[in-house]
Amino acid sequence: MASEVSICNQAISWLGGNRIISISDIDDSSSIEAILCKDNYAPIRDAVLSEAAWTFATTRFIPVADAASPAYGYSTAFKIPTEILTVLEVQRDPNNANGSGDIDWRREGNLILCDEKIIYVKAIQRVKDPSKFHPTFIQALAARLAAELAIPLTGNRQLQADMFSLYQEKLDTAMYVDGSQGKRDRLRANYYKRVR
Repeated sequence: MASEVSICNQAISWLGGNRIISISDIDDSSSIEAILCKDNYAPIRDAVLSEAAWTFATTRFIPVADAASPAYGYSTAFKIPTEILTVLEVQRDPNNANGSGDIDWRREGNLILCDEKIIYVKAIQRVKDPSKFHPTFIQALAARLAAELAIPLTGNRQLQADMFSLYQEKLDTAMYVDGSQGKRDRLRANYYKRVR
């Protein structure tokens, strides 16, 4: 089963570094690998979570309207919970099929602005428990972590570039595998009209 330490150790092994046993109990005797993993693991995990509509990180919720209306442009502001990283979709009707909504909305800070009284939101949430990660996501996360740690651990820019290439390969595979689980979201016809 994957853990934060096992993901860090996979990244470190690609860089030829020393394995670690913890990223939570850091003190003056801790290795540079452990210190760097403690400092970088969570923000890099969140960045990779934000890269795609991962099935294991997707959630749906009905946000609460903020007491204050936006100063202009929209009539309503809805609060986004702190664990939400990326808002994927906002619907006015909970019975709409995925991707079929067409309302005007914007994210600004921790708010969703629109002209609706009630909205239904699909989003990517922060997932901290590595046992919930798909195996291909773990590979991508480890590769991204290796890319970010390459310069501080090795000083080798070519190795960093190689790790970013590996990350892109692992990410593409993970997105393909994860994205093939279920029916695809419908694209709106007017999207194509705007592109032309």
